[in-house]
Amino acid sequence: MSINYFFQFCKLTLKYSTQKEIIEELYLNGIIKSYNNIKSIEGICKLKENDIRNRLVSDFTYYNSDFRKLINNKVLHFTSENQIIKKDGRIYRTDIELFISSYGLFTIECKKMKSAEIRYVNDGISRFADLQYSEKEEYAGMIGFVCSGHISKIVNNLKPKVRAFSFATNSDNLLNKKCVDWEFSFQSKHIRIDYSSIHLYHLFFDFSKNKAYTINGRHIIFVEN
Repeated sequence: MSINYFFQFCKLTLKYSTQKEIIEELYLNGIIKSYNNIKSIEGICKLKENDIRNRLVSDFTYYNSDFRKLINNKVLHFTSENQIIKKDGRIYRTDIELFISSYGLFTIECKKMKSAEIRYVNDGISRFADLQYSEKEEYAGMIGFVCSGHISKIVNNLKPKVRAFSFATNSDNLLNKKCVDWEFSFQSKHIRIDYSSIHLYHLFFDFSKNKAYTINGRHIIFVEN
């Protein structure tokens, strides 16, 4: 065990006492920081879902001040496209996994969106409810890459669909609860097929304002505020 690892890990344990704290105060803020780093990349809204995700996780390692030192000192481990093999031989691959010893595994499913698509639920949240992902965890996350349309309308129109899917009793307040004050976010809790519950953090990132123009032969990227 290196001195750097020991020092960084001790700092974390003093600052965060629970998995919920480390998710809400470190992971979510770090992910938002990486979104802000990549949102103006030329043509990012035209990339495939996995390629946008790859730009995000690449930023974790090379440019994200919240994550980079923890990753380099092997305190924070993350994977993309990690393979999960179930007892019956079925294989699933997660989009993003974040792990720090003693704080559990935080799995994130990513979806590229242009509307409040039911696919976000049926091919996203369902993976947690059906125990494909995060079988032994209490918390997980979803990220929506919004590449066209009005993000606020998409988020608001998605909430009833999320609520209609195995929603935990007396959890309606979570749909109005932001994730670390991020404007386009909410939380939810769902009952899984083994009757346990999973708490999900939903973040939505707007790439629709990243537009390319050609002016006098020059290619210019314009990002609206």
